[in-house]
Amino acid sequence: VNTGQVCPNCRTVNPPDARFCIQCGTPLSAITCRHCGAGIPPNAQFCSQCGQPQR
Repeated sequence: VNTGQVCPNCRTVNPPDARFCIQCGTPLSAITCRHCGAGIPPNAQFCSQCGQPQR
């Protein structure tokens, strides 16, 4: 069950399909995985969709 995305800046829980944080406006999926193209947070070390490292 996807209950939402946590903002990496302010830790607010946002709707699962949100592109920007509803509290502080931080982009939630500013980059895409270089392996599968899924949207990932800027500070992600691994993709939540395919598990591939991002650094």
